[in-house]
Formats: sequence, structure tokens, C-alpha cells
Amino acid sequence: VIEPLVLLCIDTTKVNAEIRWEDFDNCGRIYPHIYGVLNMDAIIEIVPFIKGTISIIASMLSTP
Repeated sequence: VIEPLVLLCIDTTKVNAEIRWEDFDNCGRIYPHIYGVLNMDAIIEIVPFIKGTISIIASMLSTP
């Protein structure tokens, strides 16, 4: 990927589309998947993705 990547911080209470918490990789962790269009007003912050930080962010995720 050449373009810079970003992470979207989303307020799930504002998402109009269905959100399902799923474990597609059978890794024992479930992650949110949005089925439909993400409405812009649900995005509360956009931050740059820094390589190597994904494990820190994943550990902060919690299920609803």
C-alpha cells in the first residue's frame, strides 16, 4: 500500500448500518464488522495508522 493508512474511531451508537461482532479467522477474538454504508457522522476521529501499533489497539477493543 502506497497511500497513508488511517484508523477510524467510530461511535457505534451512531452507526445506521448493522454491526456484527464476529471471529472470521477462528482466532478466538471477535471484531466488529459493519454491514452497509458507514454514515460519516458516526466517525468521531481519524488518526494515522502507525505500523506496529495494531496489537495495542486490538487489545483496547472490547465487545458490546
